[in-house]
Amino acid sequence: MKAVRTIPYYYVVMLLIAVSFSALYLIVKEHTIENQVTVLEETIQTHLDSKLKLLSSIAQKMEPKTAFVLWKNNLDESLKPTISGYLVAINEQRVIDSTEPGAIGSPTTLVLSNDVSISTALTSMMPVFSKENDSLFGLTKVCSKATEVETQCYLYVLKQHINEQLEHNLYHQFIWVLTALILALSMIAYLKLRILGLKEAILSFPDPRSLNELKGDEFSVVEQGISSIEAQSCADSVQLESELNQKDQLSVQLQSQYSRLSAIINTVIDGVITIDKHGIVETFNPAAERIFGYRANDVIGNNVKMLMPTPYRDEHDDYITNYLDTGNAKVIGSGREVLGQKANGALFPLELSVSEMNVDGERMFTGIVRDISEIAEHKSLLSDQVSRIQAIIETVVDGIITIDENGIIDSFNPAAEKIFGFSEFEVIGQNIKMLMPDPYQQEHDSYLSNYKRTGIKKVIGSGREVLGQRKDGSVFPLSLAISEMNVGNKKMFTGIVRDITEQKKYETALSQYRTDLEERVKQRTAEFEMASKQAQAASSAKSKFLSRMSHELRTPLNAIIGFTQILQDEELTPIQQDSLTEISRAGKDLMTMVNEILQIATIQTGNLAISKEEVLLNENVQEAINQLMPKAQTKDLTINFEQATQVFVCADYTKLKQVITNILDNAIRFSHNGGSINLTLQTSDTKACVIVEDFGVGMSEDKLTNIFEPFERGPDAYSGEEGIGIGLTIANEFLQAMDGAIAVRSTEGKGTVFTVTLPLVREMNDSLSQNCSILYVEDNVTNRKLMKRLIDRFDHFDYFEAVDGASGIDAAKRIIPKLILLDINLPDMSGYDVFNLLKKNDKTKNIPVVAVSANAMATDKEKATELGFTDYITKPIEMNELKSVLETTLD
Repeated sequence: MKAVRTIPYYYVVMLLIAVSFSALYLIVKEHTIENQVTVLEETIQTHLDSKLKLLSSIAQKMEPKTAFVLWKNNLDESLKPTISGYLVAINEQRVIDSTEPGAIGSPTTLVLSNDVSISTALTSMMPVFSKENDSLFGLTKVCSKATEVETQCYLYVLKQHINEQLEHNLYHQFIWVLTALILALSMIAYLKLRILGLKEAILSFPDPRSLNELKGDEFSVVEQGISSIEAQSCADSVQLESELNQKDQLSVQLQSQYSRLSAIINTVIDGVITIDKHGIVETFNPAAERIFGYRANDVIGNNVKMLMPTPYRDEHDDYITNYLDTGNAKVIGSGREVLGQKANGALFPLELSVSEMNVDGERMFTGIVRDISEIAEHKSLLSDQVSRIQAIIETVVDGIITIDENGIIDSFNPAAEKIFGFSEFEVIGQNIKMLMPDPYQQEHDSYLSNYKRTGIKKVIGSGREVLGQRKDGSVFPLSLAISEMNVGNKKMFTGIVRDITEQKKYETALSQYRTDLEERVKQRTAEFEMASKQAQAASSAKSKFLSRMSHELRTPLNAIIGFTQILQDEELTPIQQDSLTEISRAGKDLMTMVNEILQIATIQTGNLAISKEEVLLNENVQEAINQLMPKAQTKDLTINFEQATQVFVCADYTKLKQVITNILDNAIRFSHNGGSINLTLQTSDTKACVIVEDFGVGMSEDKLTNIFEPFERGPDAYSGEEGIGIGLTIANEFLQAMDGAIAVRSTEGKGTVFTVTLPLVREMNDSLSQNCSILYVEDNVTNRKLMKRLIDRFDHFDYFEAVDGASGIDAAKRIIPKLILLDINLPDMSGYDVFNLLKKNDKTKNIPVVAVSANAMATDKEKATELGFTDYITKPIEMNELKSVLETTLD
């Protein structure tokens, strides 16, 4: 019984699987044999059918008996053991011939007992098959005429034996069934015995209070016991789950505390290192990694002395051993500064605090380390600074004395010793008033008391001259400067004193020298004022002379030029007309000379007025070209002006134009007929240049030396050309006043090049600019300046300007601005005429034009609108109105 109980369950499972597969095998095999028998019967039947049909076909050609004999004689020897043939006479119901000699003459029933098959064969035109025992029979009827009156019929019967191996092996099946039955009974007995063991185990359960009352068979008892145990297990499981939840909560709390401590240790800026009693590192936080340059994995497990330089490294183990043996602590429980060694071997100062702890009965040590390299460096610097300040105090030539708020001397430098004659030890701890003579000595304490009470300063924070008293009692002047400072919670005062005895002597001598000098200055000033009055009188006389001469010259010139113009309107002969032209030109040249003489006089007297502004150099040069173009055409000259960009300079517009006009007029005057003159604009970082080049007669080197002196003529003073030689002088003076310059180079017989240089304000390349360009056509300088400042308040606008209608049209063609602001009242033509010319030109006809005028009548606005102006702005210009027009027009 015990042996059966000890059989493992998996052996029983394997046995059940084997029996199941055996039964499955029998079922499959039986099914296979049945299929084989069926297939074999069908094959035999097909074979018999073919042979019967063969016999029937032979019998149709000859007598049935003869056909049977022929078939029998030709039967294959290998088939004779399994196939038998019978020829049965139907009328006689007996076998008349057979492959089995013993069957001849036997009744038909001895061969085939199935009368139904025989009857069916006699009536059927097709072969009939029948199975008996282990043989398959095939029957077919054949007939032949024995005589003309009588028909003789026979029955061919063929028998085929079926193989005995395909029969069901009942014996084997019986053996397998019997074996399966025995195994089933064995399994039932096994389960019964195991159930008994399970019952005993249930009854022996630690808490059998309710199990002893179980009734029924073994299976019922086991089922009830298992249910009871399951209920008890559920209760125990709930209790266990509650205990586990409590443990989980405790674990979460411990984990939270551990995480918090780990976060503190991992994020603290000080290094935290723990070692055991042998000095082996157990923990090494990130701050320690950063301080020493080691990774934690490189340090943990090694002796902590790897972080120490020699000789501390060699002494460390002995120190720990001595402490463990004697309890004598040198570092543990306190902090001190030591040297550490980084991973790269560098030594550095650190602050170390070591504490002892007991973990699970093991003595361990925690070290808190802090890199104090910067602190040590600051200390060193501070020490150097203190030493330097001390050296300064001790070597400075001025006396430095510090006192407390009660006037007691705290420090007294060597210079103070030298000044007052006292040693430091004689004055330290004494009241400062010992260094003062009467009456200041009595007043000093009351002054300090008053300052502490009211805060009113008389000397503190400033310097003044006072009297001091030396050790020998002598009184001397000194310079005193007092400052206040707080040292800790104490208020202190620092006094810097300087013996000014020698200085006072120098001041006395200087005062006397100053008095003497003042007398001399007064004398020389009187002399200078006398000379200045004489010069002013001479200058005034010169100005009066020039003014009178100008008046006296202009009066006859006015008559000459005026009457010449009147005579030119009369009918005169060509010779008379030519004479009048020469008289008029001479009069105008003389008028120009008079104006130039007056200008040079104004310059020399210092009364030249310059009004600097931002000037578009391109327009200024173009106006000069336009003014002198008729004169150039009389000599068939070509003037070329190269201007790749818009150049803005700082200059006086009118005087700059006079300079350019003068230089260009000289170029025209000294150029050969049919020649050319080139004007070019060039810029550098801060300068802009106008280069005027002609290919005329040129000048010699000696002429270039004094070309800018007054009354110096050009190529040849006697060449017959007009002028008195002060035009370039005036140009040079004008340019210098505008922070510019003029230069010249020339080759005699080849031409001359003048270069005018001015301060560059800005340069603008129209083709590259991404801003909106605005052109303002206005003759008034103030209005142009105002408009420029208004436009500059807006972003993304490039501002251009022109001074009259003609230059405005040229500028519009060259710049192609996004918007034109056009003044209606221009000096050369009206704004309406300018507008019509712009609209007729293909380049400018699509540019929006806004009228700007002081005429505020409704009819003026209506006229502008009818002509096609985009908008109309009245003067004075309002900022908001201008902004609205710009936003509307330029989108």
